[in-house]
Amino acid sequence: MLVTSGPYAVSRNPQYVGWMLLLSGVAVIGRSGFALAAVALGVAVLHVYLVRVEEPFLERRFGARYQAYRRGVARYAGPPGGRPHL
Repeated sequence: MLVTSGPYAVSRNPQYVGWMLLLSGVAVIGRSGFALAAVALGVAVLHVYLVRVEEPFLERRFGARYQAYRRGVARYAGPPGGRPHL
């Protein structure tokens, strides 16, 4: 089932955005540059995974429905109808 409501109406990956914000906040509160760098590295690796593995899979699985959803919702953050490359 392709979920397109709730937080998924604003971001195609709200769970990843939430974890990134949480872990970044912990790193900042803990004043750890190492932890913040680790979060940045994790975000970069996750982005590569999303672009190369997860999104092509979803496109094959849901076809035109996912393509329309992808065009209308930003990858990480933004209003509905946001730029799909974010």
